[in-house]
Amino acid sequence: AQSRRERGAVDMPQVRGSEYFFGRVGQDGSLYSPYGIGQPILTVPFLALGEWISQFLPRPTVDADFWLWFASTLSNAVYSALAVVLIQAWLFRRGLSSTRVLWAGLLIGLGTLVWVYAGQYRSGTSLMMVFAGMLFGAEIRDRRADVLLFTLALLAMLLRVDALLGVALFAVYRASLPDFATGMRGLVRAAAPLLIGVGLGGATTLYLNFAHFGNPFQTAYPDQDDIGRPANQLGFPSWVAIAVLLFSPGKGLLVFCPVITLSFLRLPVFFARHTREGALVVGLAGSYLLFYSSWQHYEGGWCFGPRFLLPVTPFLVLPIVFFPLRATVLAPLAIFGAGISLLGLSVNFLGVAQAEGYYLHLTDAMQKLTYNIWHSPLPAHIAALFDCVKDLWSGVEFEKKPGHGLNFWWAFAAKEGISGMTILSIAGTWVALIVLGLVLLRSQSPQNDREEENGAREEDEVNVVDQGVVTR
Repeated sequence: AQSRRERGAVDMPQVRGSEYFFGRVGQDGSLYSPYGIGQPILTVPFLALGEWISQFLPRPTVDADFWLWFASTLSNAVYSALAVVLIQAWLFRRGLSSTRVLWAGLLIGLGTLVWVYAGQYRSGTSLMMVFAGMLFGAEIRDRRADVLLFTLALLAMLLRVDALLGVALFAVYRASLPDFATGMRGLVRAAAPLLIGVGLGGATTLYLNFAHFGNPFQTAYPDQDDIGRPANQLGFPSWVAIAVLLFSPGKGLLVFCPVITLSFLRLPVFFARHTREGALVVGLAGSYLLFYSSWQHYEGGWCFGPRFLLPVTPFLVLPIVFFPLRATVLAPLAIFGAGISLLGLSVNFLGVAQAEGYYLHLTDAMQKLTYNIWHSPLPAHIAALFDCVKDLWSGVEFEKKPGHGLNFWWAFAAKEGISGMTILSIAGTWVALIVLGLVLLRSQSPQNDREEENGAREEDEVNVVDQGVVTR
């Protein structure tokens, strides 16, 4: 992103000689990243923001570019929030009440790993925002929507090649909407903006590969990763990989996000009442699960949680948003879900990058993985946060290396000589914005609220799921 903004290029001379370089040297001798150019493009405005705010905020004592990095990493937090907002806007359009929409935002933002990955610089977060935008724009029937969908499809392919799976499903979803497209020409017309965007994005990626390496199908992935495994290899879906991505303590989606387990209980009625949306949810989850269970690095590398499944995670919450579980059903399942969460988090020794014990002995197949509860995300993050607050309050300089857990920017800013009052002021600004957002959200749809109250009795009847068949 920095190269793009300052030099109009996409190579990375800043990392020459660095142990952290992951990529390939091009035929011109330049260093290139294996990842798409979409994420840097989305980051450029935040680099400009960092340069602007650095004029007004306290000057760092160690790294003059501190506010530049602060703003660039903030990009994924903004795009995560935008993804939730787009899904909420779509739910409003479908007639859900402001209360239901608020719960949808909380379930997605706090009940899944969206809140964790929002603080990391990963393209999956941006792709999640793009997919949410496609859901929002798919039902709109005008040229502005066509331009929006074309732009999103183009951006998706520039972010990650696997975006093709999701864009294809959204194209089918849009073409199948009732009274939207009739006949073959109508179907093609409805899906065309997405398909053209995919084609242009794919062509751009192939052109960059050819320009950098002399072969359109040669990517910048190195031949091997840091522990000697092939870095770019796709095979067939593996049951082991599927089990790891869904159920393992270190990577399992259902372990980290038990609300999705509850959502699956409402999938039959959701599919019966909203067949197209149900097929979209199942298609997104199934295609990404199968694709990444075929990938050499299906576990997602040196981080906790199934980060490769992040782009489709918010959509898995939709069934329980449309058809919430009633108290008589929810109470025992909530206790069950909480038990699963505590068990999963307590044994998640493949969690946070904590000191030298992170992924202990992972590179040696003959060594056992050493268990330590403090390598689990929840206690490690909470402990780090309390240490951070205590040190901020007492004015003591941080002893731990910054970058672990919820205290990442707090500790890093303190290391740079930024005062605790400045840090707390920034945090207070976000809290004020959250409160303002909740107030505005609550005031948006009184008509929907009244209609939902009138229809509550009818929805209560749709409450029994017996062997996958919905009864009334």
